[in-house]
Amino acid sequence: MPDLSTIPPELSPQDKIQFTEHHRVALASGDYTISVKQTVSVKGEEHFFEGKRAFSVYGERFSLNPQLVHAMFPPLGSRGDFWHLFPHVILNRSTLPWERTPLAHDTNPDRDPPWLMLLLLDEAEAPTPQVMSLEELKSHPQFSNLELESGQHWKDQVTVIDLPQNVFSLLLAGSNSGGSLRETLHYATHVRHVEYSRSSGEELVIIIGNRLPNPNARSIVHLVSLEARINSSGEFELKDNSSSVRLISLLNWSFFSIDPEKTFKGLLEGLNSRQQNSSSFRLPLLADQSFANAFLQNGFVPLPHSLRQGDRTVSWYHGPLLPQKLNTEGVSLPARAADQLIIFDQKWGMFDVSYAAAWELGRMLMLENKRLALLLFNWKRKHAHSIKATRHLVDYGYHLPFKQQQSQRASANLPNQHPEDSDYFPDELWDWFDELSLLSHIPFNYLVPDEQLLPPESLRFFAVDRIWIECLHDGAFSIGRVLESDVTVDQTHRENIKAASDIPELSGFLLRSEVVSGWPGLLVDGYDRAIAPDDPAKALRNDSHLDETLYPKLKCCRMERLGKDVLLCLFEGSVKMIDVHLSPETLHFGLDVPDEDIKNDVTKLIKKLRQDDGETSEQPPLAMEKLIGSKSRVINFKELAKQLYNQLPTDKPASTSSNSDAADSDAAEKPLFENTLNPAKFALEMVAGVDLVRFVRP
Repeated sequence: MPDLSTIPPELSPQDKIQFTEHHRVALASGDYTISVKQTVSVKGEEHFFEGKRAFSVYGERFSLNPQLVHAMFPPLGSRGDFWHLFPHVILNRSTLPWERTPLAHDTNPDRDPPWLMLLLLDEAEAPTPQVMSLEELKSHPQFSNLELESGQHWKDQVTVIDLPQNVFSLLLAGSNSGGSLRETLHYATHVRHVEYSRSSGEELVIIIGNRLPNPNARSIVHLVSLEARINSSGEFELKDNSSSVRLISLLNWSFFSIDPEKTFKGLLEGLNSRQQNSSSFRLPLLADQSFANAFLQNGFVPLPHSLRQGDRTVSWYHGPLLPQKLNTEGVSLPARAADQLIIFDQKWGMFDVSYAAAWELGRMLMLENKRLALLLFNWKRKHAHSIKATRHLVDYGYHLPFKQQQSQRASANLPNQHPEDSDYFPDELWDWFDELSLLSHIPFNYLVPDEQLLPPESLRFFAVDRIWIECLHDGAFSIGRVLESDVTVDQTHRENIKAASDIPELSGFLLRSEVVSGWPGLLVDGYDRAIAPDDPAKALRNDSHLDETLYPKLKCCRMERLGKDVLLCLFEGSVKMIDVHLSPETLHFGLDVPDEDIKNDVTKLIKKLRQDDGETSEQPPLAMEKLIGSKSRVINFKELAKQLYNQLPTDKPASTSSNSDAADSDAAEKPLFENTLNPAKFALEMVAGVDLVRFVRP
């Protein structure tokens, strides 16, 4: 079961996101030498002293630590309608893109662009990555000037790709038409500050690609190094007449852009479209079968049942997942055997083996784990001896003071907490029984005994049957229970460790869909009530996040993939409504699709403007026809930023760079972003949002 504490915090209306242009470092990565000279005059005679110290600033150069990668969009191996969205990568260290420079000459730490660039390639264009040593890399004409820094060795390995010259020129088309590669790198990178209301914030850096994916095809993305590859004019410097361009690849992944009906939102909105019983966890009802329907509507399934004498019959069974709570009577625990929990319906002459199956399953699961079974058996024996010893002391008096204290503790029902005490229930057993309560270790066919309960592309709400879980626990606890007296002793054992009422009320849903395999980072919010018709929140769109002050979220106890396309989600309490959405790191960037059918023509895309608070502006959208190549699908970031700036309201946002240090040192130096958007505001305008779909339990 996954550790829910490791799931990134979700964004709430109280959280804040701020975009900034950059997070530059005081010293870039590399080797440095400090020289100190001092002149001392003594009685007219001068003495000279000099000292030198070398030090190094380490940083990524030829490889990227996987722990620095926060997220990638689109996710690795995902499938979706991505043809109008730009790929991006999020890194945990916000200074990383500015720790080196892509300029070969005339570097300025306060103005240099990032040294990292994200390239998107079609499957037919993508070369096969090669792994070689730095010594082999230096032998290539384009890396003849390569020099190592402290801590690097010529035998170190590096991954490279050789892009055909025409493909690389295609990727730079947006930079060569009205803008330099240096300016493209500025606009493609920004820093995101997130302030969470319920936990500490984080600062991340995002690098965006400037090319849209090819519709209905596989795309490959490479994060490449451009260190010292840009000349003084801001263009890429090839250094030879080769037909290919060799680049260092620090990270690569692939994804599929597919039919719009197979998108995250499209798949979710299409759930349950082919089923008659909507989202209830039960089989379809039968016509003119009131007897059977009375069981079917409560989640029962008719299954073959082999009796001990060899006869065969059909009995009712339900697992721990039910469409609604059952009023079960006549179940007495602890049980000596599973047969004691079989319920016979005298009116219809059929057995209900649900609780007997749960009890027997619990027993088999415990016996399957020999170490836990032995641990439980030894504890029960030790605990039984302790009870007898305590009763003996009560009956025959005390001779030592500490014996009396021990008896008083036992009579007060205060369990000992030291591992050596007989009443101490081992933590390992505690954890295992808690996992059983969350339906762990249970075979899938016990949860879903008939495929019709969970057909393809369906979502089914359920309530967890607490009696079923209690029978499961009792079966697991029955190790060593043979005689009738053992049942009585086990009753005492259970009273001293955990009562049945300790099992929390659980509910949740099962989701079987391509969305589970295609979007492994999806998130779910559960609520104990749905939006009422007269609720002010009704005005919210179906894809809007709710205010947690009005709709507090239920605690998610377990969220786990049970198969490639099956997701189980459990909440503490009775869930009435859920929101399924992508994680906050998938806040992505792209263009907008107009209402009319544009048949995947990227030149017909538009860009809706945003206000400073992130809400969509009432200004008319910007057409992309002259800003993006119909074949290359590469967009000119510089020209787009300029046109967005011109189309925004007259009270323009701050457009100049916040390089105050540079301004102080050289007042005549021209601002980086004059009469245009800076990278922070450009990133805000390019945000495309996160899909959210809401389901209400019937």
